[in-house]
Amino acid sequence: MKIAPDVVFAGCFVVLAMWQQPVKLEAPAAPLAISGKTFDLSLYPLPVTKDLTHLASRDKQGRCSVHHTSLIEVLVPIKYGLMPGTLRTKESVAMEIKKFPNALSEFRGGCLVSPTMTAKVLQCRKCENAKIKAKYRLVKTLY
Repeated sequence: MKIAPDVVFAGCFVVLAMWQQPVKLEAPAAPLAISGKTFDLSLYPLPVTKDLTHLASRDKQGRCSVHHTSLIEVLVPIKYGLMPGTLRTKESVAMEIKKFPNALSEFRGGCLVSPTMTAKVLQCRKCENAKIKAKYRLVKTLY
């Protein structure tokens, strides 16, 4: 019975190892038994792309809540694992939410890696430009 490449079973957790390309998973023909418990993996399909469009900050017309421009649907990478420290403070995070809330260029998926490698998000081009300028100003002040 083949489930997916590099599948590790520990207790009642199913952990999928990361691979470069999204893999089409096929549900096993019969439920899988682990430590006396039975799981029917076909009941839990794994999407290839995670839909995160609901996270966008929108006004009443469905546009960017800050710039009032149309939002564009884009695919961004999902990054798994512990990320290296970034230059983020409470103030910088609050500024990001206030000044460019629709500038999501990646999504942090946490520690458990799944075959889902991309996320569908809504972006505002003006938010993206404001985020790039803010990062440039921050780096310029440090050096």
